[in-house]
Amino acid sequence: MLKKWAVLLLFAAVAGSLSLFSGCTSYNWGFVSHPQIKTIGISEFENKTDHPSLAILLRKKLAEHVMRDGSLRLTDCEDADITLKGAIRNYEFGRAGAAEIRDEEDLPDNRSAYQTSIYSAKVKINYSTMIPSQNKTLMSDWSVTGKADFPEMPDLTISRQSGLQQALNDAAKQMVSSITEAW
Repeated sequence: MLKKWAVLLLFAAVAGSLSLFSGCTSYNWGFVSHPQIKTIGISEFENKTDHPSLAILLRKKLAEHVMRDGSLRLTDCEDADITLKGAIRNYEFGRAGAAEIRDEEDLPDNRSAYQTSIYSAKVKINYSTMIPSQNKTLMSDWSVTGKADFPEMPDLTISRQSGLQQALNDAAKQMVSSITEAW
């Protein structure tokens, strides 16, 4: 009797694993990008803001995300299958969260006082990709908004710079994903 249950249990385990693996037979491993596009070059980005280093920081973040993604190889614009270019349109800072700094008992009119403790940064970027060998636009007039929240630090200038870098990182990640997964 014990042998019969062991054989039935073994048969059920084998049948279950075979049905599990047969459901994945059409799944393909690998990258999602277009098979003819293997390299990308990051061209100049126009900075239309009053912050002087945003274009340089964006190009650095884009290069990092292209290399991290791995579906395209980063190369010079002259040798690339596609090139990425665009413009940083604007950036803005805002209030994302506040903390209570006084209790209701301390105020005569039963109001609480709040102070901003978390700020937000947003960066809007327009971009397009071109095929340099054919002088043809592949993806045009796309836009992305990179967002980041950052805490208040003693020096608000350093905090804002950190927030902008985080927002540029978010925008670069979105841009690389849209290029490699657009096909």
